This record gives sequence, C-alpha cells and structure tokens, in this order.
Amino acid sequence: MMYIPQTSGYRLLCGCKQSMHLPHYDFADLWVRANRNVPKAAAFTYVALFSFGIMTSWLFHP
Repeated sequence: MMYIPQTSGYRLLCGCKQSMHLPHYDFADLWVRANRNVPKAAAFTYVALFSFGIMTSWLFHP
C-alpha cells in the first residue's frame, strides 16, 4: 500500500493486520495482545490504576 501524506509532519504507521485504519496506527495491536493475555492485561491494569490512585491521593492530600 502506497501512503502519500497530505500534510507534512509525523505519522505513526501500523504494520499489523488487525488495524481498521490502515496504514495509520490506532493501537489495535495492543487490544489484540490484551485479548490474548487476559491475566497479564488485568494485572497490568490493576497495578497501573492502583499506582495512579496512590499518586493522586499523595498529590492532592491537604
């Protein structure tokens, strides 16, 4: 597929087959990886949100 940009600037290009907006990168490969590895994705999400909660409670504590 030949990609000719309409404007100058940086573009993220996707090389996976699952993307709905080829050749633009839309994080479809991350959804596929999370769907294949549900326990790892759940653990990562839990740790990320727990860390975000600790950080924001420390940041906004009076």
